[in-house]
Amino acid sequence: MVPLCSVRRTPRADNSYAQDSGSRVSKARRFVVALVAFGALVATPIRAFAKDEPKLVLLVVVDQMRGELLSSFESRFGADGFRRLLEGGRCYANARFGHAATFTAAGHATVVTGADAAGHGFPGNDWVDRESGDVTYCLADPEHRIVGSRTANGGASPKLLDSTTIADEIVLADRSAVGRSRAFAVSIKDRGAVIPAGHRGKAYWYDNTSGRFVSSTYHYPNGLPDWAARWNAQGNADRYRGQSWTLMHERDTYLAGRADDRPWEAPRSGLGRTFPHALDADGASDATFYARLPVTPFGDRLTLDFVLTLLESERLGSGPSTDFLSVSFSATDYIGHEFGPESLEYEDQILRLDACLADLLARVDATVDLDETLVVLTADHGVASVPEYLVSEGVDSTRVGPEDFVAELEASLRARFGSRESLVSRMRNVNLYLDRDAIRRASLETAEVERAVVAFLERQPGIEAAFSRTDLLTGAGAASRLRGRVERSFHPERSGDVVLVQRPDVFLYHRTNAHAAMHGSPYGYDAHVPLVLRGPGVRPGLSYTTVDVASLAPTVAAILGIAPPSRCVASPLPGFATD
Repeated sequence: MVPLCSVRRTPRADNSYAQDSGSRVSKARRFVVALVAFGALVATPIRAFAKDEPKLVLLVVVDQMRGELLSSFESRFGADGFRRLLEGGRCYANARFGHAATFTAAGHATVVTGADAAGHGFPGNDWVDRESGDVTYCLADPEHRIVGSRTANGGASPKLLDSTTIADEIVLADRSAVGRSRAFAVSIKDRGAVIPAGHRGKAYWYDNTSGRFVSSTYHYPNGLPDWAARWNAQGNADRYRGQSWTLMHERDTYLAGRADDRPWEAPRSGLGRTFPHALDADGASDATFYARLPVTPFGDRLTLDFVLTLLESERLGSGPSTDFLSVSFSATDYIGHEFGPESLEYEDQILRLDACLADLLARVDATVDLDETLVVLTADHGVASVPEYLVSEGVDSTRVGPEDFVAELEASLRARFGSRESLVSRMRNVNLYLDRDAIRRASLETAEVERAVVAFLERQPGIEAAFSRTDLLTGAGAASRLRGRVERSFHPERSGDVVLVQRPDVFLYHRTNAHAAMHGSPYGYDAHVPLVLRGPGVRPGLSYTTVDVASLAPTVAAILGIAPPSRCVASPLPGFATD
């Protein structure tokens, strides 16, 4: 018998939702669907554990948050944010992503599909198109233009997402003619919204040219709904004009209170290195102001404001079927990249995010009932420390980028193969792409050139390992835990010809000085993230068992008694179910 999670399903063409009332999915059918979907995945068949179906599934994703921050900040959190989830939910303290390339698109996709890159389609936020040689963004779709802003360009949709998501499965499982389940996702980042919304949900994200929340014609062919248009017309982002980001508490209560001005901080937004951070500094233009906003806690507050309006306007959780809402808070990622995870700015942001989460949970409790809501908290990736900070603390660290080795690599390849042309196309993220046309013109075998590149790169400072596309596709070469993580990040068509892995504490990216701090490695600081579930069907408690974040999607499916996403390869989390 073929497990349902391995079957590729094409999402329905009709992207609309019924709004009327109707009956919920019966518990009997949920039980049968759960048995069929998970029978091939686990030794003991899974049943629908919840006493009643949740009114709402609330997925909260923090963009860039290490797993240990929940414990290290716990005594400083208020009672109603992170601590409310920790005390009433099940916390997996050692949850890790199993893939190596820990980037935003890949992390969000793994969370909501339970699949690896070859399944969900995203080895990173973008990749190099083999035919054109251009960079392809994960949401690129010129056929579906942006709606909600006159200044936004391009188009976006989930057409390159190769799997259904848990949001899709919630909607697809409800076959009632009326009162159908609905799914929404909101984020500052488009990929933080479109990916969780999947093919059947509605996505909204922030347009940093206008300060509005927008969508695309994929989700709303006739433009934004009236409530969203009214929210945008109110100019909510403009409420932050003239404001400055100041510390939430007294400076001497912060671990980094005396280290506000560090030379390695790189606030390219123009916010400056020290508090207070004025949004209108240097007479900022409208475009600069709107672009700076997400690099402060105000970005999360603006996201929350829109989410609360959505929650009320769409009356989520009020119908007879389970609804889905994903909120991806992006400010932590922007702040971490510019200032680093050891900065005073990052510390203040985590405390402010706790207050933001508290307000979200309070509103859900008031409008839906938190005890009838399945809340899931996680992150899409962690973050590495700033290399210069590590050096100041006596840790061996450095930055590595293409300018450090590509020219020497080119010379090495010319000397070995006698080619007059460049055989290297470009580096993107942690992938090196070769010029296959030039390789053919030189009458060379791609696999042979790949091997030469791997041998060269593994001799370079800061590089732990390199893997060729040919070896990853054929299974050639020695197996290892590191290779396994790389394989889970590898996409046959979209990944590079050689995939690089840096040494621990080394910054590796295609733009060496793009950020103060970066993520994208398989190491604990990037792969270890929070994972907490609270609500119907979940046994409260604390688990130190190492678990895979990919197990989240099939766990939610098991609780709801529905099929897991179409490309899911993970098993449900251990010990989550109530007695």
